[in-house]
Amino acid sequence: MFVKVKFDADGNASLKPEMFELKNNATIGELKQKLEVKVGLPLARLNVKSFHKSLENEEYITNLLRVQDKNDSTSPATTLNGTAFSLYHEKSFVGFLQFYTIPEGKSQQDFLNLPKSSMLLPVDRLPHFCEASDSQDSSASSASNKTNTSFESASTSASSEARKRRVSASDEESAAKRIRSNLMNVVKVIPQQNLLSDKPPGSMDSIFGSKIQVMACKSEPSTSSSAVEQLAECKNRKTDCCMPKNCRKRDTRPPYANTMPENRRYGLVITNQNPDADGVDTLALMDHFHSLFEESGASVSELNFSECASTQTFDSSMLVVCEDEETAQWVMSAVDGMCPPHSCQPLIEFFGLLRTTFVLPLVSPSKSLCVIFALLESQNPGLDTNKWAVVKRSTLDCNDVERQVAQFCDNVVIEVYIDEESKEFITERCSKLRYCFWQLRFSFDC
Repeated sequence: MFVKVKFDADGNASLKPEMFELKNNATIGELKQKLEVKVGLPLARLNVKSFHKSLENEEYITNLLRVQDKNDSTSPATTLNGTAFSLYHEKSFVGFLQFYTIPEGKSQQDFLNLPKSSMLLPVDRLPHFCEASDSQDSSASSASNKTNTSFESASTSASSEARKRRVSASDEESAAKRIRSNLMNVVKVIPQQNLLSDKPPGSMDSIFGSKIQVMACKSEPSTSSSAVEQLAECKNRKTDCCMPKNCRKRDTRPPYANTMPENRRYGLVITNQNPDADGVDTLALMDHFHSLFEESGASVSELNFSECASTQTFDSSMLVVCEDEETAQWVMSAVDGMCPPHSCQPLIEFFGLLRTTFVLPLVSPSKSLCVIFALLESQNPGLDTNKWAVVKRSTLDCNDVERQVAQFCDNVVIEVYIDEESKEFITERCSKLRYCFWQLRFSFDC
């Protein structure tokens, strides 16, 4: 099947849609992996939603689209005709995802590859005729004062002698430059309704006393849409950080606390293997990494680091937070070949975090796990979730009534690694924590 990403940049529909092919038996998770490359946003922050719920990574797209045979790798048996889901970056709307069969998708690609002017409807086109009065033409100056009333008469008065001179592309360009550079010349655009009128064209030469040139009116390129898009992206990236509620108060938390709980699994801790050293050799580390960046060439463009806490020191170690598994593997391999020797461990291993699961009612689906964990700390004084690293979230089976927390909203199973102190805190409270109106039960591995 084909997927079209129809972007929305603050209501600006002028951004060209992205089109790509996806295997028919793909899941929502595989779709997100493709979208991560296309839209340039972190995979963990992407949400795909239908009109009533968020879609889980394990769900098959063909099932959601009600395609009969999800194992068919050629083309769906039904007509999709642009069936759409919504794409969100966290809680910010990115655009629509429209799905097409192979034949439909190829037709869409052919349409998108057409010149922009060919895709406009007649009412959307810029005027085809521009009238430029030549200041050297004596008759033009005498007629310029009458231009306010001449448009209507130009479209209604008939003349078989009216002629329009078609110019070459070079003449059009020079004429356009002449019009822009000479402010004394009068530039008049024939209204769109006159171009679409069924009435015969009038004698432009006799009315304006100037030469009529048939040339496309070129609009100046605008950077406003790209500027708005970049501003929105920067704004969205700021929300990817797990910031304290009171932003005016100095943040004394460790650097890994700034990372979203679901991104902490990509956090790496580098330590110096020399027991006599005061800490990591920062200069040697940075020099080593810089050399690798230079030697790797274009491949380093595929590395993604967190903007919240990409590289920071704490205690005697250095924290490096990546945004995906591939980048984390690259960093660990890079540290292995360093001199003086350093070790690099995932944050989960470094702190010896313990696996647990709990069921969370999605009272407010737009709330991030950072906000939800902050509420857990507020309702359970003494709890510290700074090290909690979420590795998986999935929708609870609706038939699993025993584990269901709330009946009026979706319930999701959260798989998270927590520190020993948090485990002791929870077990002392019968393995439960307060959250809104409920008591959330935590299950630990034996």
